[in-house]
Amino acid sequence: MVVYRAPGRKAPLEVRLVSWRDHYVGLWVYDTQGRRTYDLDMQLLEGPSRLLRRSHRGRLRH
Repeated sequence: MVVYRAPGRKAPLEVRLVSWRDHYVGLWVYDTQGRRTYDLDMQLLEGPSRLLRRSHRGRLRH
């Protein structure tokens, strides 16, 4: 997991998640108030020719 921040900003800009073992990559993007506004999940399923991609735009409910 890598967290990207901007100087002077409390909330992160984005978080990137990578799991080589699980063949997974994720991305979370935050607004200036710390609310997650976009997320993306990508995962290889049963071989390199099958890619699962899920994304969501807009404010996520927690």
